[in-house]
Amino acid sequence: MPAVLKKVNDSNRKNSDADTTRRADDDRAKARAAEDKREEDKAEEALEEGLEDSFPASDPVSVTIPSKPGKADG
Repeated sequence: MPAVLKKVNDSNRKNSDADTTRRADDDRAKARAAEDKREEDKAEEALEEGLEDSFPASDPVSVTIPSKPGKADG
């Protein structure tokens, strides 16, 4: 094989390897982003469920202790 063709083949092989590595990195980044999105959706769903369970928010939990009624006069 002539030296010029060998250089071209070697160069093409290196470019191909770089493209493969770049695609693999892109695939890993996309997978990570998809996993992050799933986790965010799960957290959002849990928050929404908690808000629904605590509705209506206008009726807060009582934190006072009711006093005992006094003795009736009579």
